[in-house]
Order: sequence, then C-alpha cells, then structure tokens
Amino acid sequence: MVVAASLAYVLTPKGQDKPVYCTVFLDEAFSNTAEAASRRVLRVFKELHIHINLITPYKNLNLARESARSLILAERNADNHESYLREITWDTIDQQLAAQRS
Repeated sequence: MVVAASLAYVLTPKGQDKPVYCTVFLDEAFSNTAEAASRRVLRVFKELHIHINLITPYKNLNLARESARSLILAERNADNHESYLREITWDTIDQQLAAQRS
C-alpha cells in the first residue's frame, strides 16, 4: 500500500486528481502474501488510478483473474527450450484447467 500511495503521489502532477502516467509492472509482488492481503493492495492501486500489470506464477491465477481483463502467458517449449508469449482468454484458461482435472 505504501508503494501504491508513493507512486500515486509521484505520478500525479500538481492540480490533477490522478496520475498522468499510471502503468506499473509488479513482478511476483504477491507470491508470498495471503490472497486477502493481496486483494486489498490491488484495490488500493485501482482506487489510486494506477494500472497494474501482474507478472505472476500460475498459483496466483485467481488473484490475477480478479484484477486483469486479459492475460499474456510466457511459456517455454521443453523440447528446444525456446520461450514465447501467448495471449489467452479466461475462457481458454478455464477450459484448460477443466481438462487437466478430468
């Protein structure tokens, strides 16, 4: 919350009520945090009009679902060790998770 407030302060010019430049990347910011605490922090970013891009492992997918409208996955081909980015929808994620469960 301190980081969000500090960013909002620094990025908001005098006479404005919200930041002018407001995109922030958070790399595994919530990996070791309880989901309830993470949700509160994400709400603070939203209330301060700071757009966040979450870089997070699969284990935080539920948290990302609540905060992100879309996903870009970084994946690695195990055969040739090449990585690539893939845009994916929440519907596709749900289908893949359901297929893994069955």
